[in-house]
Amino acid sequence: MQRIINNYYQENPIHQEASFRMKRAIIPFDKKISHDVQRVRIEDQIKVNKKVLEALIKCGAFDSSDTKRSQMMAIFEDALEHGSRIQKEKADSQLDLFADSNMGTALPVSRPKFPDINEWEDNVLLSLEKESLGFYISGHPLDKYEKTIQKYATVTSANIHDMADGKMIRMGGSVKILKLHKTKKGDMMAFAAIEDQAGSIEVVVFPNLYAKAHMLLADEEIVILEAEVQKKENIVKLVAESIVPIEQASHEWTNGVLIKVNAQEASSDTLEKLKSIIENHPGDCTACLKIEIENNPPVLVKLSDDYRTDFNSSFFTKVEKLLGASAIETTCTPVKEKQKRNKPWLNKQNKN
Repeated sequence: MQRIINNYYQENPIHQEASFRMKRAIIPFDKKISHDVQRVRIEDQIKVNKKVLEALIKCGAFDSSDTKRSQMMAIFEDALEHGSRIQKEKADSQLDLFADSNMGTALPVSRPKFPDINEWEDNVLLSLEKESLGFYISGHPLDKYEKTIQKYATVTSANIHDMADGKMIRMGGSVKILKLHKTKKGDMMAFAAIEDQAGSIEVVVFPNLYAKAHMLLADEEIVILEAEVQKKENIVKLVAESIVPIEQASHEWTNGVLIKVNAQEASSDTLEKLKSIIENHPGDCTACLKIEIENNPPVLVKLSDDYRTDFNSSFFTKVEKLLGASAIETTCTPVKEKQKRNKPWLNKQNKN
């Protein structure tokens, strides 16, 4: 991580010299931050200013000190003041003149102490990293939703260029507004971007959808969107059809449950209990049994509509208690392709 930070500051001319002076002033990092600040010479403070120090803390440059970023920021102002006072005392010519007498000796100043507080939440740490450096270092906001995105999304920003023009897709990521636009009718629409770990793609949100989903765009929520791919030469854009918060993806697109049954281990009593569990949790999802047979490929059995079920946590818990962990999983509704509109001029041409 330190190498990434160093590379960033070296690539930015404004911070290049400040980065060099800062490293010389505060290495090693395992010192108190107030002590680090007091070691920055007064002539360096023009370069190593408050903004640079704050950015270094927020992006994790001091993490090797085993001190929480929240703790460092809590005493940040006091540490700056403490370091500045120490430097001024060292530079005071009168103190040097009377160094051997009590007349010029300054009273000792106690260092600020780190408060006993918790570290910031992961989402705060990550947002401050991006604010300071322009990218994430210690993780990504999408990491904890990786399984959900893999299940319901069909593309990422890395492979979306392989999709055909007009293809309907699902993509997960954080979405934010780039530009708002008012139509001739006075309705608001948005040009936005959806970003995942690999990059970002522009998204057009027309008025009907914007009216429903504008809060998700304003708050830069993590979502899964369904959209139509529009390709022009090497440029890919998405026209959004629906935008769903990541937490609601399973409710929006789960269409069935798949229950694994080991043929060698499951008795008739076990199957009766499973039947009872399904009947006690009616719902809209198709239920399928994946019967695993030793030394043979599994057999898939779709249950009748009388056994359509729900996929809530209570149902999952009971099935896994009966059949074992990971015995049940959900299946995803495929993305529906848009119906192409008939073009009257094309029909006339074909008749001729």
